[in-house]
Amino acid sequence: MSKLTITITIIASVISVLSPLFADKSQSDFPKVLESMVAIQNSLSGDSFKTVEHHAKILGKWVHEEKPSDIDHKIASKSLEQLSADDIKTVREGFKKFNLEFAKHLKKHPISSKGYRMAYCPMAKAGWIQKDNKIANPYFGKSMLRCGTFKK
Repeated sequence: MSKLTITITIIASVISVLSPLFADKSQSDFPKVLESMVAIQNSLSGDSFKTVEHHAKILGKWVHEEKPSDIDHKIASKSLEQLSADDIKTVREGFKKFNLEFAKHLKKHPISSKGYRMAYCPMAKAGWIQKDNKIANPYFGKSMLRCGTFKK
């Protein structure tokens, strides 16, 4: 083997070993994060919060393990705690606060998965992610289910 071939092989090996260390870890579990965000949105828009705590744990794992650099971890953690509350008003407030932080992440990492859409409610002054083509407002549920618009 020539010195050039050995050098190229060594460089390629070093790059393949080190590149995961510099990758954006916040994106590795992103499909699960999106699914959980939509699951919470679906529950709250139907005035239920039975499955919210399960999905909040998935979001919490992402925040604490992946450590996305573009969100405030204290605010995100506190809002996720609210998702375990015993009343829907507190759960909705926690979801709203988490969505405000999550929006910061989405500015740097737009959703590329098909079917996901960003929606916004001017009355709640907050947005959310959903999959359906009809607005399903998680902040007001059935009382104002269609309040909001899709962002382009």
